[in-house]
Amino acid sequence: MKSRNIIIVGNLPPPITGQHVQTQLNADLLSELFNVTIVDTSTGSEDIITNLNVLDRVRHYLAVGSRIRQAVEQHTPDAVVWHSISGQGIGHMRDIATVLPSVGRSTPVIAVVHSGRFELLSSVPLRPTTKLLARRIKRFVFLSEILSERCAPYLPIEKRHVIPNTIESALTPDATAVLNKLGRRSTLVSREYVHRILFVANMIPSKGYMALVRSLPSLPQNGVSFEARFIGRWKSDSDRSEFERAIDDLNLRQQVVHLGQLRDREHLAREYLAADVFVLPTYYPTEAQPMSVIEALASATPVVVSRHASLPSMVVEGREARFVDPHSPESIASAIHDLLRPEVWGTAARYARTRFEERYSAEIVLKKWADLLGRADE
Repeated sequence: MKSRNIIIVGNLPPPITGQHVQTQLNADLLSELFNVTIVDTSTGSEDIITNLNVLDRVRHYLAVGSRIRQAVEQHTPDAVVWHSISGQGIGHMRDIATVLPSVGRSTPVIAVVHSGRFELLSSVPLRPTTKLLARRIKRFVFLSEILSERCAPYLPIEKRHVIPNTIESALTPDATAVLNKLGRRSTLVSREYVHRILFVANMIPSKGYMALVRSLPSLPQNGVSFEARFIGRWKSDSDRSEFERAIDDLNLRQQVVHLGQLRDREHLAREYLAADVFVLPTYYPTEAQPMSVIEALASATPVVVSRHASLPSMVVEGREARFVDPHSPESIASAIHDLLRPEVWGTAARYARTRFEERYSAEIVLKKWADLLGRADE
């Protein structure tokens, strides 16, 4: 019997963003052990909150505060897990004015930091309210040790806890599917095989997709036949036009495919399983812990990534990963070529799956949450 009541406050899909998806995943995961009530702070549409005008935002968050108060009064939670805490000044003032007062002082609050730039704690103008925030919140959950250490000057170690992201079951292939992938790939001769290179992220320039595109023409010079598949939603028409021009200028029209945003999770799972290497040379300013990297690891897909945000602690150089300069197509091409070598790929792929199972599987992440929530009132 589930004996503890947990309220989760956060943004649920839509839209499909890392934070929205993780909030839903965490709610589903914790429901296995706890009585979970969700207070959705999203707009309920494809529009993110920042697309609303100021008056509509105020109305929205007043309504959210009212729903939080009602949930607390009705369910008497043992803890509130707050997935939508802001790392920016305006969002912080919203949190102080609406979310925390709605929870009340007696309920432990555990705040999950999704942003790689949780800088408000170091803000001098906000120091009075950030000190209040730090005192009121029982634990801050960071996605990696790297992100936790960034806040060490402002939060004592007993306030900081590390629990990584996990991924949905639809994107976690079973052992048989992984073995089939390893067996299929190992029987092929490198020069006769069309290698599949995969990029999955919102199509934002700082995610590094253009550097990947510019790395591709040099691969055939090293005997690598390839198809590069890009999955993600465009943020602007100008970015899309630049991408299309680059493909034409580099004569890559036959080798590059952009699939848009895939809502069909089974289709996305097949893309990861079919991929030989995953590439994300990101320098996105608020990057924290990209779920797409975890999804690639689950599918035994070696990764090429930048040393940015949590990535240096997510994967191991020389095993399942190669680190690159996100602004250097030459660096990216070299890393892709290295991982695709027949004598390297199989070992790297096995390391990728092992890394997932040991650090990011739902079972591992749920245990960490159970340990934390089991002593939330200590």
